Amino acid sequence: MSARPTASLAPAAKKRRDLPILSSLTGYQTAWLTADIIAGITLVAIAIPERMATAQLAGMPVKTGLYAFIAGGLAIAIFGSSRQMSVGADSIIAPIFAAGAAGMAAAGTAEYAGLIVFLALIVGALLAVIGLLKMGWIAGLLAVPVTTGFLAGIGITIFVGQLPDIFGLPKGTGGTAEQVVFIVQHLSESNWYSVAIAAVVLAIVLVSEKIDPKIPGALVGLILSLIAVSAFDLTAKDVEVLGTLPQGLPAIALPQGTWD
Repeated sequence: MSARPTASLAPAAKKRRDLPILSSLTGYQTAWLTADIIAGITLVAIAIPERMATAQLAGMPVKTGLYAFIAGGLAIAIFGSSRQMSVGADSIIAPIFAAGAAGMAAAGTAEYAGLIVFLALIVGALLAVIGLLKMGWIAGLLAVPVTTGFLAGIGITIFVGQLPDIFGLPKGTGGTAEQVVFIVQHLSESNWYSVAIAAVVLAIVLVSEKIDPKIPGALVGLILSLIAVSAFDLTAKDVEVLGTLPQGLPAIALPQGTWD
């Protein structure tokens, strides 16, 4: 029976104490750099279309998903201890944010955007407090059927929320059931160019997963859809596009929300 190698772990532990930030770089070897650059490029290729879609799920401009990815990546690199963790906007939480803010402001307005940012800061502060108090064990009290049902419900919400974009229809009002009824009632008004693009992108994503999970099917579909829209002038056929994204990063400012 061998003893634990406590002596060999002591220097690494001391370094982590001496380096409260950038601790993930402790013991880093330059020989890993090439592979890490390739991994970073791969992550960006997958994350860009995902973060754009997540921002839309929250009722925010697509650029905010990219901002969240950049901010989260920098934060975890500076303050985190893991070299493998990817941080960014979450597609499960985004619809919950949208549902909460929609009851107080219309989506797409400056007030709505301010509420989303305000809510994100509150949630972040609560998570920081829970982490400092080491209260993560509370999550273990959630029963598996409750968690499974919650995730299934969020999945349905996300699916229904994407249907207007797929069919080229305006978003209906009300809850999930009302939106489904609205889509069914206006199905004859669908833009079949949008439907074709969505079907092809979905097929690319599914086939890519089957061939090799490392293939960024979402990015391939995004690029091909951009080429199709440009080559066939689909904007003239009422296919909705994002338009020009603003250049550079936004100015840092606190949201104009109130506790009321």
